Amino acid sequence: MGYSTKSALIADNDEFFRMALRTVLTSTLGFSHVLEAENFDRAITLLSENKIDLAVFDLMPGMAGPGSLKGVRDRFPDLCLVMATVSDRREDILLALQAGVNGYIPKNMGLEKFSSALKQIIGGTVYVPPSIASPSITGPVDEIVATAESELAPTLTPRQ
Repeated sequence: MGYSTKSALIADNDEFFRMALRTVLTSTLGFSHVLEAENFDRAITLLSENKIDLAVFDLMPGMAGPGSLKGVRDRFPDLCLVMATVSDRREDILLALQAGVNGYIPKNMGLEKFSSALKQIIGGTVYVPPSIASPSITGPVDEIVATAESELAPTLTPRQ
């Protein structure tokens, strides 16, 4: 089945982002029906009342964080669920993945990379930003020290 028969929901309190993503979904990815919600409660209502194939959520009013999407995943198990937000914090990415998202896209990626990531997710790939592969500088102190030691070890002599 082609994208032309697919419907999407954009759940984001930023009107400009909703407009831009609607254009990507309809023009680039070929979605025929796109709904919009400016808060979490409205998004849940629209998901309940419509057959939605893809839902793209931002962190927004009514959500307690990325973990709020667990309820969405539990209620709509066949939904392609994406978190698109400005946060690229490792903790947020991991919480979203634990909640059952199909992908996590930072909004600051740029249009082409964002569209590519979304296309990969729709195609069945679980997408996470490359930053998830490297430890966070804001992690626990012992994690930061271990990371620093492992990065420096190859460049130090035994005496150092």
